[in-house]
Formats: sequence, structure tokens, C-alpha cells
Amino acid sequence: MTNLGGDYFNCGACGHVCGPGQTCFDGTCFSVCGAERSWFCNGTCVDLLNDIRNCGNCGHACAAGQTCRGGVCGG
Repeated sequence: MTNLGGDYFNCGACGHVCGPGQTCFDGTCFSVCGAERSWFCNGTCVDLLNDIRNCGNCGHACAAGQTCRGGVCGG
């Protein structure tokens, strides 16, 4: 049985291979970023634990006046 959610050679679908420098997470190929940055969002490596525009997930912005700590928006 193949894990389509995390298999580099079958990412999201049987036979769908991620590209060089990518990893498979939740069925999607992502580029691997350096240790300081956690994820590849819209062409840029971001820190999902601290980025107010990508807090916890790509594109999840915190509300005005909030900060992102540990991937959670808060005051």
C-alpha cells in the first residue's frame, strides 16, 4: 500500500514524482527550505511558526495587531 500523502515517488497520485530538492507532504510536492525557514509558500521560503502572513499554513495571515508564535496567531 502506497502512502500518497508522503511518498516522494507517488505524491498525491501513483507515479507522481516530486522534483529535485522537493519533498512530499500531505500529497503535495514542496521545495525544501533551509533550517531557518520551514516551508515553501508561493515561491518563497517562509517560517510558518513566526510569519504573520503565513502563520501555521501558507497564506494564513494573522489579523491586524496580532503576532504569529508557534504557528498560531495571537495578541
